[in-house]
Amino acid sequence: MKKIINLCFFAFIYISLAGCNLESYSQIKLSQLLDKQNKINSIIKVEVSKCQDDNNNPSSDLLQANETVSELFEDAKLMECKDKGLNTFALYNVPITVGDISKDKATAKGISIIKDKDDYVNFMLSEEARNYLKKSEDMDLVAYIKFTNDSNNNIKIYPHAVYVDKIPYADLTPYQKSLEIESNKTIKIELSDVSCSFVIEHGYAPLYKLEYDNKDNCSKSQSKSQKQKN
Repeated sequence: MKKIINLCFFAFIYISLAGCNLESYSQIKLSQLLDKQNKINSIIKVEVSKCQDDNNNPSSDLLQANETVSELFEDAKLMECKDKGLNTFALYNVPITVGDISKDKATAKGISIIKDKDDYVNFMLSEEARNYLKKSEDMDLVAYIKFTNDSNNNIKIYPHAVYVDKIPYADLTPYQKSLEIESNKTIKIELSDVSCSFVIEHGYAPLYKLEYDNKDNCSKSQSKSQKQKN
């Protein structure tokens, strides 16, 4: 059976390894992308055959999932393992890196979602994750991202080789399309096969170019950041 890795964000991350499914859920907002580099928590869900063996010890499948998740994601912590319907899942708390930083500064083990100096929002995978995927020839990468405009103003994005709310965007002149995102609205992005292959090969893939009122949104972002620190 072909293995699938899905990375999905609230931004969601969804991954499948070694025949089991792994999903990750986290929330990404515009204000976080405009802020300096920071970590946010995400939840990764891995499908395993069972949580315990016949002696009530952690099953070999769960132990393998623990090892793999720890290798691919920095500071991953097992929260619980439980049954849901006919499936069994292990839940992990995993931090991911977000913020307004250059691609060469995003060195976190695992996943980063960053806005670079040219206002491109990039999906990134660390070298550990990329090497794991390259060695797994029968494994595919699929990525879904939920992004929220938490500013007071509408913003505009130019999607790059992705699906937004199931609508394809090629980002090819003269077919380039912009998409307006209203204040407090959330969109769902799915990476295309080409984008996923590009991530594995180069470590990053542009999701969209961001067009926004820099002064207004940056001020709001800084205000939120100050409140969180206080």
